[in-house]
Amino acid sequence: MNTLKPLTAAIILASASAVYAAENDTTRVNQKGDFNSVYVDQGGSENNILINQNGDRNVGMAVQGGEDNLIIQNQKGDSNRSYVYKQNGSDNLVKNNQRGDRNTFQGSQSGTDNTTRALQVGDGNFAYSRQAGEQNDVKINQQGDNNRTDSNQSGQENTFTTLQVGDHNSAGNTQRGENNRSVSNQKGDGNWNYTYQIGESNFSKLNQQGDNNGAYTFQEGENNDSRLQQKGDGNYAFASQHGTDNLLRVKQLGDRNNSAVCQQGTNQQAFLKQKGNGNSASILQGF
Repeated sequence: MNTLKPLTAAIILASASAVYAAENDTTRVNQKGDFNSVYVDQGGSENNILINQNGDRNVGMAVQGGEDNLIIQNQKGDSNRSYVYKQNGSDNLVKNNQRGDRNTFQGSQSGTDNTTRALQVGDGNFAYSRQAGEQNDVKINQQGDNNRTDSNQSGQENTFTTLQVGDHNSAGNTQRGENNRSVSNQKGDGNWNYTYQIGESNFSKLNQQGDNNGAYTFQEGENNDSRLQQKGDGNYAFASQHGTDNLLRVKQLGDRNNSAVCQQGTNQQAFLKQKGNGNSASILQGF
């Protein structure tokens, strides 16, 4: 085990680790296993990096500038990858915990008070998070194998929370604006969903339970509310909201059901429930 703190422009060839730090920065690296590698580059003041590796052939990279930023990487298993390409600004946090083999995390932040937390338990999972702005928050929880999450946030006070339990699930999120909220829960195998929010104070929630379900949500405007629930196999839901104060609810129970709901304007409301197999429904309002 190697424990390093604080270091200034040091290269540790024996442990295949390189660590660079600037004034008042703190770096701690703990390695246990074989052929692990770490690269740290800090420039600024009062930044902190903590990297723990337990296993073989793990790779950790953390690059920071600015003030009072924190990066934490914990890897337990083999051939995991955790990269924070750049964290700039002040009071930002990136924390990644990996337990298993061949998991990958990639993250970057710029601005103030942004937070990314990613937990990966299993094998072959991938998570990506990019944030630019102020007080944005991302929470990624992957439990299973070969799951994927991609998140992009720009603006302020946007939040994205996702839970994936199972194998080969995919979740995507893009938020541009202020105070948008997106929640995604997937339990099963082969499910996918994508949420796109532009504007202010929009809310999206998706729950999928089963296998091979798909959902897409698009929101543009202010105070739109979309909630999709699917339980079964092979279901698909499409939801689109443009405008202000629109409300949408879709619930599908069974297999191979399809729905599409599109709303435009102000105070539009749509409620759709399908129970059974092979049902199809479309709703168009305000166009």
